[in-house]
Amino acid sequence: MPAATMNRLRGAMVACIATTFLLVGTCARSVRASPAPTFPPQAVARSFFDAIRGHRYRAAYALLGPAVQQSCPYSYFVRRSRAILRFSVLELRCFDRGRHLVRFHVRGKLRLVYRGSLFEAVYAGRADLALANGAWRIAQVDLKPITQKRLGTAPPSYHL
Repeated sequence: MPAATMNRLRGAMVACIATTFLLVGTCARSVRASPAPTFPPQAVARSFFDAIRGHRYRAAYALLGPAVQQSCPYSYFVRRSRAILRFSVLELRCFDRGRHLVRFHVRGKLRLVYRGSLFEAVYAGRADLALANGAWRIAQVDLKPITQKRLGTAPPSYHL
């Protein structure tokens, strides 16, 4: 698969990585001892996921930290978010917790449409949620493709 396609698929993962935080229950609870944030980590994840599913991309994008927003412009974020058909968490493990930072190892499977083709990919890496100015934001996403394969042509209704 060409490097440009791999990079675009990687970018799509940014748009859905926060969905993995929906499953962090026990890990995120330990962070609640910090000063009362406006959005605890699990609420940020839920809000992000709900916004993506509801096509409220500006609301989802607002939950990304400044560094993530800088590396993923809003127009690109919207294009990639629209292309995501399915995401599932294969593995999620909290490996570091602090008052202002929660880190996760994550592995997920993504199905998306890119240039009229349907792709499935497995990614693994790290995602951080950070507390700054009283609000939790997705601060960093560092994922690498493990496998990627083209499944065929996407149905016309999914072409972007």
